[in-house]
Parts: sequence; structure tokens; C-alpha cells
Amino acid sequence: MLTARRDRPGCRERNSEVQTMAGEAASKLCAACGKDVSSLPRTKDSQGRYICATCQEQFKARQAAGPGAAGAGAGGGAGGGAGGGNMLDQLISASPMVGAHKCPNCGDPIRAGAVMCVRCGFDTRAGRTLRTRVVAEKPPKAAGPMRMPRRSGEFGPSLGALMLISIGVFGGISALGAIGPGVFLGTAFIGWIASLAAYVFAVVMAFKTGNGKMGIYGLLVVVPIVQLISLVFIFWSLFAHPDKWSRALMVGTLVGGLVSSVILITSYGGSEGLMQMLGMPVP
Repeated sequence: MLTARRDRPGCRERNSEVQTMAGEAASKLCAACGKDVSSLPRTKDSQGRYICATCQEQFKARQAAGPGAAGAGAGGGAGGGAGGGNMLDQLISASPMVGAHKCPNCGDPIRAGAVMCVRCGFDTRAGRTLRTRVVAEKPPKAAGPMRMPRRSGEFGPSLGALMLISIGVFGGISALGAIGPGVFLGTAFIGWIASLAAYVFAVVMAFKTGNGKMGIYGLLVVVPIVQLISLVFIFWSLFAHPDKWSRALMVGTLVGGLVSSVILITSYGGSEGLMQMLGMPVP
């Protein structure tokens, strides 16, 4: 992007847009005829003025015709010494560009209606000299990683550590049931509440992790006719659930239930023996 600013001593430079065509800014004009010689054969003198090859040929033709023709072609500007004078000066003095369109700042020939002098940067509309600078656009910042909603499986210990903790807690609570029948009933009730909570949590996380089909299978546990389908959900939760907390809780409550069953059979002779110990009627 091109920006321009005005030179003002003691003042802060102010940037403004320079609205010129790139082709005009890079043009080179013949000082004699005003033609754009950017892509044409040309000659440049010590003052930085360009003369096209056509004007040079015309000058040589006038010189070959004689000093009078050269002097007439010069319009009296070069006098009778046209033949021995500087070719560029004579061509410029004979050019219709002389006095017609010049830069008010440096005097270099410019096109009629030109907005800016390509030599000194003078703005003919604003009446001031402009300077241009290229401002490099900053590359767009790379987009950061997309943040997904946090799930329970994204924090906490590893799956293996969670399983060991869950098995230790629920298995230990169930093992306390061997102390006595009353304690066994208390630990069994705690285990049942924990199993229900783990099951509900696993169903909820199935939907949150995009496994709605398995979540529906889990909900079927409350429908008497199709309760067995929920076994598919239980198996999936134990071995393939993407949420590690759900898997650990399901495994822990399962182990706790197995420990309670073993204690019930070995310590109390099954449910009937437990009921007899508690003084409850056996059906």
C-alpha cells in the first residue's frame, strides 16, 4: 500500500493516499515530443532528460539538410550554431513541450493533466511535494487451536489410575460387609446407590461424547420389555466408553458388587442365611 506525506519543518508528517496509476508513475517522457519512451530506444543527458530515437533521427535529418534547416527547425532558439551545438538542447528548444507543460517545482516536462511529476514527486493538484513509502502489510495471525468444550475425560488421573482407585474404594466398602449382617446391609445399600449414580453418569456422558445410540440403549433399562438391550450399554461402558471417569466408575461398582456377592455367599450362606441372621422371615 502506498502512502504519502507532506514535508513540514517542525510539524508531524501526515500520510495521505497517492492515487496515481503505476504506469504513469514509472513513465519516462521525451523532453522534445512528450512521448512515453519507457519501452522505446532513448537517450538521456546529464540533466536526466530523455530524448526518443525518433526525435534524434529527425534532428540528424535536419542537420544533413544544412545549417539553415537545423536553425529553422530550432525556431531561432539555437541560432546559426545549431549544427555544432548540443543535440539535446537544440531538440528541446525546438520542442512544443517547451513552456507548455512543465513541473512547477523542478521544471521537468510532464504530460498535460498529469497529477504528479515522476521526477520530483510534486503533486500538481495539492501544490506540494510528496514522498512515497511502501508499508508492508502484516501477515494475518495464525489461528490458534480450536478449543472444544471440556469433558470429564480431559482432566484427572489416567484411566488405569482411576480404575485402581475406583476398585479399591468400592471393593473395600463391600468387604466391610463381612464384619456383620448389619454392616453388610449398610455397605450393600451404599454400593447400590453408587452403582445407580455411575450408571446415570455413564448414560449422560454417552450423549455428551456423541454416542447417542449407546445412550439410548442405556435408557432402555427402565423399559421392562427391552431391558436386556441395556446389557449392550453396560458392556460398552466397561470396555469402550470414551469417558474415562464413566469407565472407572462402572468398573469399580461392578467389582464392588462382585465382592458383596462373594461375602454374602461365603459369610452368610446366601440371602436366606443373611435373612435368618437378621431374624427376618424366610419365604
